[in-house]
Amino acid sequence: MISKKIIDIKLFFFYYYTIMIKKFCIFAILLILIFPLVYFTPFIALEGTDWPMFRKDYQHNAAIEAELEPPLEKIWTYKTEGKIFSSPIAYDEFIYFGSSDNNIYALDAETGDLKWKFATKGPVNSTACIDEDILFVGSYDSHLYALECKTGKLLWKFKTRDRIIASPVVYDGIVFFGSKDGFVYSVDARTGDRFWDKNLSEYKYEGIYSSPVVYEDYIYIGTKSGVIYALMKKTGEIFWKYSTFVPIYSSPAIYDNVIYIGNYDNNLYAIDCNNGKLIWKYETGDWIYSTPVVANDTVYVGSDDGYLYAFKSLRGKLIFRQKIGKHVSSSPIYCNGYVYVGTSDGAIIALNGNDGAIMWDHNLGGPIRSSPIIYNNHLFVTSKDGSIYAFQHKR
Repeated sequence: MISKKIIDIKLFFFYYYTIMIKKFCIFAILLILIFPLVYFTPFIALEGTDWPMFRKDYQHNAAIEAELEPPLEKIWTYKTEGKIFSSPIAYDEFIYFGSSDNNIYALDAETGDLKWKFATKGPVNSTACIDEDILFVGSYDSHLYALECKTGKLLWKFKTRDRIIASPVVYDGIVFFGSKDGFVYSVDARTGDRFWDKNLSEYKYEGIYSSPVVYEDYIYIGTKSGVIYALMKKTGEIFWKYSTFVPIYSSPAIYDNVIYIGNYDNNLYAIDCNNGKLIWKYETGDWIYSTPVVANDTVYVGSDDGYLYAFKSLRGKLIFRQKIGKHVSSSPIYCNGYVYVGTSDGAIIALNGNDGAIMWDHNLGGPIRSSPIIYNNHLFVTSKDGSIYAFQHKR
């Protein structure tokens, strides 16, 4: 009897541990399969969130999912008194953008009705950014302005040594931006007090036209001197720099620990964020003003040769190039397998992200230098004809 009980106990533990081992194995297999997808799958934002700064966020990840696909139809237009180089942004049902008529505008996203406008003392080509209901934007009058989002009331302004063309980025209560004076500034978003500034004018071509990105403990920015910098976020000290010796007007985008940025030497560069080492570069047919977008391991960028290019992000292998206009200075965005971008001919175009096939286009009447955005399942784009346009899916 005792022997039988011992056997029963041994059988119980045998079956118990067998079941536990099977469960552990199943869990381990699921972990192996799912963890890489969760941890390593590149982020594509879901629609329903705001578009509060140039290229949507502080890493310039202008790739989203939304209920929008071509063909599109125009639903409203708003005309200003000057050319528009500024890209629109969207926040809490408002659309914001600057104009060379010296004003920053706030419109109702649904109707295009003017909510308010604020006059600076110079053209506003900089794209605004927003944090905690405060809008920040630079002007040719050398000031960075902080305004209440809902009213346009001035909260503070910060004076630099020259005009501000580049678009600011706000992160963790700090506004980072460059100026034509060649300095990068770090400013308290609440008070406008300076944390630090850093002079990056190493060569005769001074000025910063590039918008910075923030990644971990660093900010990354290109200069007209032709240098890409990694700066310590807290102090502005240089962590590394990479010299191209040719002016940079494009802004960086970060994807999977790599910086992608265009250059006046016609090349798109891929640079390791950690050490500033070149991973690959690809020469297009003309200079690159456009800021790239990266989605699903593919880099999309426009070139002044009139083509939209698509590359494998890892090694820079060309996937396709599609002729879409005379020049492409506009920065593309990605949504649900489509790439949206403007041309110097005045067309806003949707392309298939896999093969570059043109799926839809619409001529606005004026060149497009800005980046389109998608908000509330609508597409918004500005033009040098002085207008902003809103589109929805054609019903």
